[in-house]
Amino acid sequence: MLEDVNTGIAGVLGAAQRLGGDPDCVTLVGQSAGGHLAGLAVIKQAQQALTGCPTLGASPAWDPRSLHAFVGVSAALDLVALAEHLHRRGLYKDLLDRVMSLTTADNGNGYNGRHVGYVTVTANGRTDTGGSAASLARAAEEVDSGGEEPPVVKVGTSHDASGCLRGRAKPAYAALSPLEAARRLPPGAAALLPPVLLIHGTADKTVPAEGSTRSAGLPASRCRVVLVHGCQA
Repeated sequence: MLEDVNTGIAGVLGAAQRLGGDPDCVTLVGQSAGGHLAGLAVIKQAQQALTGCPTLGASPAWDPRSLHAFVGVSAALDLVALAEHLHRRGLYKDLLDRVMSLTTADNGNGYNGRHVGYVTVTANGRTDTGGSAASLARAAEEVDSGGEEPPVVKVGTSHDASGCLRGRAKPAYAALSPLEAARRLPPGAAALLPPVLLIHGTADKTVPAEGSTRSAGLPASRCRVVLVHGCQA
């Protein structure tokens, strides 16, 4: 899904001027799960643009500085806390573990080059393409799997949601959580992020507002949070 989101954003940014839109006034908006995917895509693109290294969740590439702003409405930004919250409400964590799992490559460096390619946009606007085992292995280092082989997405292959029960996939809440991804941004990457506005209802029973308030506390995030008291979304 992240690849679909990135493809859509890149397409809009590339076609806005040709279709009569203002390419300098493109605002990305996502609600709930859409806020999770859009927010994660923005953060991953900023990381990739700064480092010039392929980053899990940032393909195809687009320049995050091209966005006027990002607006998250009741966005699911803290997946670690959300998993426990949903478990208490009846969406049992073992099921969510399957949804939020990444497959593990079967080679030693953590990435299988046959399945993963990338395009990068660096901070100076230069683009690059590739997919070597060495560069992909560097991207794998961003995923913390407790010292075990890093989990990766095999692009272009089907993913069996029951795979984690058979040992082929592992839950990866930290790797897929926008809050955790933002905390791990290298110095300078936050400057590539667009201004962020997070809107959340304090009575939201599905995605608690605390996820948005925690995100606002990140340094240099240029993030503003608006809490709508009593609202359930």
